[in-house]
Amino acid sequence: MKDKLGRFVKGSHIGPKNPNWSGGRPTCEVCGKLISYGYKRCIKHKVDKNWNITKKKIGIANSGERNGMWKGNKVRYNALHNWINNHKPKPKFCERCGIKSPFDVANISGKYKRDVNDFEWLCRSCHMKIDGRINNLKH
Repeated sequence: MKDKLGRFVKGSHIGPKNPNWSGGRPTCEVCGKLISYGYKRCIKHKVDKNWNITKKKIGIANSGERNGMWKGNKVRYNALHNWINNHKPKPKFCERCGIKSPFDVANISGKYKRDVNDFEWLCRSCHMKIDGRINNLKH
C-alpha cells in the first residue's frame, strides 16, 4: 500500500497477503498461459475466426486503382510485369512455338502500357529470338 506521495507504507502487504489481492497475473482462458493484464486470451487464441475473410475483403477493397500507391500507366518495368503475371492467365505451352512451357511475359508492341493483350507468354528461347538476344549468345 502507498501513501499520498507514492511511498510504500510500513506494514503493508504485497502479494497474496494484501486484502485487495486478485490472484496475480492473468492467464489465457484457453491454454492457461500467462498473459498481459487487460487481456483474456494469449496471442495464439486471440485470433478472430473470421479474420481470413476480413483480410480478403480488405485486400479487395485496396486493390487496383483504389490503392493509394496506384500509378496507372506511369508504372515501371518490373511492376508492370508483375501486374501482367497476375492478370494474364499462363497457358500450358508457349504462345509462339506451342512446344515448351512458357516462363516469360514478353511485350509485343515495345510500348510498355498496362494492356494485357500487349503481352504474350513465351518460352525462354522464343523470347530471346524475338528480342534478338539469341544472336549475342552465338558469337
